[in-house]
Amino acid sequence: MKMAREHVVPLAPAVVALLKDVRVYSSADYVFAGEKPDQPISQNTMIYACYRMGYRGRQTVHGFRGLASTWANEAECYQPDWIEMALAHLERDEVRGPITPRSIFPRAGACSRTGPGSSRAI
Repeated sequence: MKMAREHVVPLAPAVVALLKDVRVYSSADYVFAGEKPDQPISQNTMIYACYRMGYRGRQTVHGFRGLASTWANEAECYQPDWIEMALAHLERDEVRGPITPRSIFPRAGACSRTGPGSSRAI
């Protein structure tokens, strides 16, 4: 859930396989479980990770969303609607707003299969 609504992002088969592999390291329902049982990592965990990597004052966690958006738009194989929905951005237009991720993501299959070992370079 994101912003009290379903958040759907299609994943490449290789990513799904990776997530299944790392599931053994968590007893919670989260990819990144927190220290408290059944809780995700805290809001500060990611920013502290940026600090430890030397990005204090140069990078924010939200900045990674901008980086992802820029990369996806420049890759030219993703529809802008897919990118916006993957980043959980809301469509304010009354006509386009009701479009759901499930109604457009099935068409995103070709791009979700890109990556190492695929016929299409990222």
